[in-house]
Amino acid sequence: MPPVDPPGTVDTMQDHPNRRAPYGLSVLVAVGWYATVLTAVVVGTLQTSTERSCDDAPSWCFTPEQGIGIGLVVASPFLLVLVLCTLPVAALCTRLVSSAPLAGTLSAVVAGAVVAALAALLLAAR
Repeated sequence: MPPVDPPGTVDTMQDHPNRRAPYGLSVLVAVGWYATVLTAVVVGTLQTSTERSCDDAPSWCFTPEQGIGIGLVVASPFLLVLVLCTLPVAALCTRLVSSAPLAGTLSAVVAGAVVAALAALLLAAR
């Protein structure tokens, strides 16, 4: 049975150097952040929409609901690359941080920055 710290003490990585955050839980936290951002975009789009008809549109016209559907289809490859990039980044973060929520949040931020940099490089190379 592992030793129990007395009440009021702070448990740090120096006290337990081999302690790591659970990998699966860290990845779940990162995916949860992606779902939160995606949900916020969808809800924000639906709440700011006004009633409009496409009767007077000169060419293309999409309702907000159709725009969300098209946006999800267009964003799905980006989201797939984001999740695939999160997996190795989360493995590194769980070695550095003992808290699963912190490791998941850190891996989501780092993976998002990496994928954004890769997207910028791809656009610049065109």
